[in-house]
Amino acid sequence: MISQRLQVVSAAVLATLLLSNARPGTSNSPGATKSPRSAFQPRPECPVGGEWSAVFLALRQQGITTGGPNGQLALSGPITDVPEFHDCQQLIVLDNGNARFTSLFAVFARFRLDSNEVTNALNIPGRIVPVAEVFAFDSAYSPLGVQRKFNCLYLSRTQPGQPGKFTARMVPVGNSDTTCLKPPRSGSGTPLDVRPVPMPTARSADYPPVARWDWDRTNRLQFIGVRCGAMWCEVGQKLSDSQRTSPEYPPRPGVVEERRVLQIKGWYDEQRLALPSKTGGRPTVGMSSATFIPDPHLDRDIRQSPGQSRFRNSWVAVASVAIDGPAGPYESKLNLKASPVVNAANRVEMCFNATTTTPNRCLATGPAPARPCAPGTEWWARITPPSGNARVFCVVRRDHSALPTKIPGIVRWRWALEDETMWIRCLQGCCEVESDQ
Repeated sequence: MISQRLQVVSAAVLATLLLSNARPGTSNSPGATKSPRSAFQPRPECPVGGEWSAVFLALRQQGITTGGPNGQLALSGPITDVPEFHDCQQLIVLDNGNARFTSLFAVFARFRLDSNEVTNALNIPGRIVPVAEVFAFDSAYSPLGVQRKFNCLYLSRTQPGQPGKFTARMVPVGNSDTTCLKPPRSGSGTPLDVRPVPMPTARSADYPPVARWDWDRTNRLQFIGVRCGAMWCEVGQKLSDSQRTSPEYPPRPGVVEERRVLQIKGWYDEQRLALPSKTGGRPTVGMSSATFIPDPHLDRDIRQSPGQSRFRNSWVAVASVAIDGPAGPYESKLNLKASPVVNAANRVEMCFNATTTTPNRCLATGPAPARPCAPGTEWWARITPPSGNARVFCVVRRDHSALPTKIPGIVRWRWALEDETMWIRCLQGCCEVESDQ
């Protein structure tokens, strides 16, 4: 988990840390291939607050450039530093049937995937449309055609209608992502399968303009989920319309508002939990999968200041966490316990303290965090397991009120050096929940 020291360093310093201590290595995994002389640290983490632009600016010393200004990506533009739109984790590969984590891979959604421009282009058969970028720090991931550094993901409709048929192509572009804005050369890159996953009766606005990593439990491969026009698409290898990939969850009986955050996979995040190494080495792949689901009302907060919002001096439900097996170290780190997706899931709430004097209104009726929060902390998270007592955690909020688009009510796991913590959309900003360890 990120240390207190990293909490206070600037994004630029963090980017420098991502580049330090690089060492060569090799891999015999069929999924990931190691560069013989890597330019990157073998164990990078998703940057604090999702501030990727500083990372890419620091990577200029390695010859890497971005097509957007000030380290922003060519496709993502102003949403580059807003982690709710994207996803970042170490991917899983199999060695002789045993799962292990390989290097860090980040997938970035195109800015305004929900725009009429993108939706209309994806409705035209044969039109090739860039929808996402992948940045691979240290390894290739061959099942997706991803090579080290930048890769562009394109979609193209092959048949009209809803859901219709699509094809996809992953094109490695090396040190610069500028060419992601242009159609690829004919025959370049790796062709990929596309599985459209529409939700019956859903409106276009129900599909968030985001991308995320997902895990195909049938074929045991990573794949990408991304908005594709007015629906959700899964992109990878060995995908078919008739075969399930990752689970699809029904809402609780009578709770209609849960449908889209459970049945449209872009809203929530799901992955195998990482278990910290006891010897300081790489984390290992745990047996349990954790599903991080936003509260269905999280997306409905309008642009308003925290002091005028429903979070003012009040605990508000923002998400739930389900774990399909033992929580292991996450029980002490984040107060999470094994729980099904619905009904008894671990409940996550947040509160904004609008008072400048004591007592703190958020902490007046509950426990204080186990360790001191940074001076000036105004936001807190409270996690209540299905059984046991609630615990309160420090939160760091990064404001994105100047963003020219609304942040969707998304939650994401954040991959830190040892394990996961949480990113949660809080009004027009991003809140990062910090564990006690």
